Amino acid sequence: MNATMTPPAGPDATPPPRRRHRPKITVPRVLLGLVVAASFALWAVALLRVGVKAPPDTLTDPAFAAAAEPVCAAAVVDLEALPHASTAKTPEERAATLELANTRLTQMVAELRTIAPMGAPDSPTINAWLADWDTYLGDRAEYTTLLAQGETAQFQVTPRDNQTITKPMDNLAVVNGMLSCQTPGDVG
Repeated sequence: MNATMTPPAGPDATPPPRRRHRPKITVPRVLLGLVVAASFALWAVALLRVGVKAPPDTLTDPAFAAAAEPVCAAAVVDLEALPHASTAKTPEERAATLELANTRLTQMVAELRTIAPMGAPDSPTINAWLADWDTYLGDRAEYTTLLAQGETAQFQVTPRDNQTITKPMDNLAVVNGMLSCQTPGDVG
Protein backbone atom coordinates (compact mmCIF):
# COMPACT_ATOMS: atom_id res chain seq x y z
CA MET A 1 0.00 0.00 0.00
CA ASN A 2 0.86 3.57 -0.45
CA ALA A 3 2.28 5.27 2.63
CA THR A 4 1.05 8.75 1.79
CA MET A 5 -2.59 9.18 2.20
CA THR A 6 -4.61 12.17 1.32
CA PRO A 7 -7.18 13.29 3.84
CA PRO A 8 -10.68 12.41 2.97
CA ALA A 9 -12.77 15.18 1.52
CA GLY A 10 -15.85 15.56 3.60
CA PRO A 11 -18.00 18.03 5.46
CA ASP A 12 -15.34 18.60 8.12
CA ALA A 13 -12.63 19.43 5.62
CA THR A 14 -11.69 23.16 5.37
CA PRO A 15 -10.91 24.51 1.96
CA PRO A 16 -7.53 26.09 1.40
CA PRO A 17 -7.50 29.90 1.90
CA ARG A 18 -8.22 31.91 -1.23
CA ARG A 19 -5.82 34.48 -2.47
CA ARG A 20 -7.40 37.86 -3.00
CA HIS A 21 -7.10 39.21 -6.47
CA ARG A 22 -5.70 42.74 -6.47
CA PRO A 23 -6.05 44.86 -9.57
CA LYS A 24 -2.84 45.75 -11.26
CA ILE A 25 -1.58 49.26 -10.70
CA THR A 26 -0.93 50.67 -14.10
CA VAL A 27 0.03 54.12 -15.36
CA PRO A 28 -3.37 54.75 -17.00
CA ARG A 29 -5.19 53.85 -13.77
CA VAL A 30 -2.97 56.13 -11.71
CA LEU A 31 -3.49 59.00 -14.18
CA LEU A 32 -7.26 58.47 -14.17
CA GLY A 33 -7.28 58.54 -10.35
CA LEU A 34 -5.29 61.78 -10.31
CA VAL A 35 -7.65 63.41 -12.83
CA VAL A 36 -10.71 62.43 -10.77
CA ALA A 37 -9.12 63.66 -7.53
CA ALA A 38 -8.02 66.96 -9.11
CA SER A 39 -11.48 67.53 -10.56
CA PHE A 40 -13.09 66.91 -7.19
CA ALA A 41 -10.63 69.25 -5.45
CA LEU A 42 -11.23 71.98 -8.02
CA TRP A 43 -15.01 71.88 -7.52
CA ALA A 44 -14.66 71.72 -3.73
CA VAL A 45 -12.47 74.83 -3.67
CA ALA A 46 -14.79 76.69 -6.07
CA LEU A 47 -17.88 75.88 -4.03
CA LEU A 48 -16.24 76.75 -0.73
CA ARG A 49 -15.03 80.10 -2.02
CA VAL A 50 -18.55 81.05 -3.11
CA GLY A 51 -19.91 80.27 0.35
CA VAL A 52 -17.24 82.28 2.20
CA LYS A 53 -17.86 85.56 0.41
CA ALA A 54 -17.89 88.47 2.86
CA PRO A 55 -21.01 90.62 3.11
CA PRO A 56 -20.99 94.00 1.37
CA ASP A 57 -19.40 96.80 3.42
CA THR A 58 -17.10 94.42 5.27
CA LEU A 59 -13.91 96.29 6.00
CA THR A 60 -10.70 94.54 4.95
CA ASP A 61 -8.83 95.78 8.03
CA PRO A 62 -10.64 95.33 11.36
CA ALA A 63 -8.55 98.03 13.09
CA PHE A 64 -11.01 100.86 12.49
CA ALA A 65 -13.96 98.81 13.70
CA ALA A 66 -12.07 97.79 16.84
CA ALA A 67 -11.21 101.41 17.60
CA ALA A 68 -14.65 102.78 16.67
CA GLU A 69 -16.76 100.45 18.83
CA PRO A 70 -15.66 101.92 22.19
CA VAL A 71 -16.12 105.47 20.86
CA CYS A 72 -19.69 104.66 19.86
CA ALA A 73 -20.37 102.69 23.04
CA ALA A 74 -19.44 105.72 25.16
CA ALA A 75 -21.86 107.86 23.14
CA VAL A 76 -24.63 105.28 23.58
CA VAL A 77 -24.14 105.38 27.37
CA ASP A 78 -24.46 109.18 27.30
CA LEU A 79 -27.61 109.04 25.13
CA GLU A 80 -29.22 106.48 27.42
CA ALA A 81 -28.75 108.88 30.34
CA LEU A 82 -30.95 111.46 28.62
CA PRO A 83 -34.74 111.54 29.15
CA HIS A 84 -36.70 109.26 26.81
CA ALA A 85 -38.86 110.86 24.10
CA SER A 86 -42.07 109.67 25.76
CA THR A 87 -41.32 111.71 28.90
CA ALA A 88 -41.34 115.07 27.08
CA LYS A 89 -44.49 117.10 27.76
CA THR A 90 -44.03 119.57 24.92
CA PRO A 91 -42.24 119.63 21.57
CA GLU A 92 -39.90 122.31 22.94
CA GLU A 93 -38.94 120.06 25.87
CA ARG A 94 -38.24 117.22 23.46
CA ALA A 95 -36.16 119.58 21.28
CA ALA A 96 -33.96 120.49 24.26
CA THR A 97 -33.18 116.81 24.91
CA LEU A 98 -32.56 116.11 21.23
CA GLU A 99 -30.19 119.08 21.05
CA LEU A 100 -28.07 117.46 23.78
CA ALA A 101 -28.18 114.11 21.97
CA ASN A 102 -27.29 115.72 18.63
CA THR A 103 -24.32 117.47 20.21
CA ARG A 104 -23.08 114.17 21.68
CA LEU A 105 -23.50 112.35 18.34
CA THR A 106 -21.67 115.15 16.51
CA GLN A 107 -18.79 114.71 18.98
CA MET A 108 -18.84 110.95 18.34
CA VAL A 109 -18.61 111.40 14.56
CA ALA A 110 -15.79 113.93 14.97
CA GLU A 111 -13.88 111.45 17.12
CA LEU A 112 -14.50 108.66 14.58
CA ARG A 113 -12.97 110.89 11.90
CA THR A 114 -9.78 111.20 13.94
CA ILE A 115 -9.31 107.40 13.96
CA ALA A 116 -10.40 106.80 10.36
CA PRO A 117 -7.53 105.48 8.24
CA MET A 118 -6.12 107.77 5.57
CA GLY A 119 -5.30 106.32 2.17
CA ALA A 120 -6.13 102.75 3.22
CA PRO A 121 -8.27 100.46 1.04
CA ASP A 122 -11.16 100.93 3.49
CA SER A 123 -10.92 104.74 3.49
CA PRO A 124 -13.58 105.37 0.81
CA THR A 125 -16.08 103.09 2.58
CA ILE A 126 -15.43 104.61 6.00
CA ASN A 127 -15.53 108.17 4.64
CA ALA A 128 -18.84 107.49 2.87
CA TRP A 129 -20.23 106.05 6.11
CA LEU A 130 -19.12 109.14 8.04
CA ALA A 131 -20.68 111.35 5.35
CA ASP A 132 -23.93 109.43 5.85
CA TRP A 133 -23.65 110.20 9.56
CA ASP A 134 -23.36 113.90 8.65
CA THR A 135 -26.53 113.65 6.57
CA TYR A 136 -28.33 111.81 9.37
CA LEU A 137 -27.22 114.44 11.91
CA GLY A 138 -28.55 117.13 9.56
CA ASP A 139 -31.91 115.32 9.48
CA ARG A 140 -31.93 115.24 13.28
CA ALA A 141 -31.04 118.95 13.46
CA GLU A 142 -33.92 119.88 11.12
CA TYR A 143 -36.34 117.85 13.23
CA THR A 144 -35.03 119.42 16.43
CA THR A 145 -35.51 122.92 14.96
CA LEU A 146 -39.13 122.14 14.08
CA LEU A 147 -39.79 120.85 17.60
CA ALA A 148 -38.12 123.92 19.13
CA GLN A 149 -40.60 126.07 17.17
CA GLY A 150 -43.45 124.19 18.85
CA GLU A 151 -44.40 122.07 15.85
CA THR A 152 -45.43 118.44 16.26
CA ALA A 153 -43.45 117.24 13.26
CA GLN A 154 -42.54 113.70 12.33
CA PHE A 155 -38.87 112.76 12.05
CA GLN A 156 -37.86 112.29 8.41
CA VAL A 157 -34.65 110.53 7.41
CA THR A 158 -33.00 111.15 4.04
CA PRO A 159 -33.82 108.36 1.58
CA ARG A 160 -31.29 106.62 -0.63
CA ASP A 161 -32.01 103.79 -3.09
CA ASN A 162 -35.64 103.41 -1.91
CA GLN A 163 -34.67 103.09 1.75
CA THR A 164 -33.65 105.41 4.55
CA ILE A 165 -29.99 106.33 4.74
CA THR A 166 -29.84 104.64 8.13
CA LYS A 167 -30.18 101.14 6.58
CA PRO A 168 -26.74 101.10 4.90
CA MET A 169 -25.24 102.93 7.89
CA ASP A 170 -26.49 100.29 10.29
CA ASN A 171 -25.51 97.49 7.91
CA LEU A 172 -21.88 98.64 7.85
CA ALA A 173 -21.86 98.86 11.63
CA VAL A 174 -23.33 95.38 12.09
CA VAL A 175 -21.20 93.48 9.54
CA ASN A 176 -18.05 94.97 11.05
CA GLY A 177 -18.94 94.25 14.67
CA MET A 178 -19.54 97.89 15.62
CA LEU A 179 -22.98 97.32 17.12
CA SER A 180 -22.83 100.49 19.21
CA CYS A 181 -22.22 102.49 16.01
CA GLN A 182 -25.73 101.83 14.67
CA THR A 183 -28.00 104.83 14.46
CA PRO A 184 -29.71 105.39 17.80
CA GLY A 185 -33.44 104.94 18.28
CA ASP A 186 -33.70 107.90 20.62
CA VAL A 187 -35.71 110.28 18.44
CA GLY A 188 -38.99 108.57 19.21
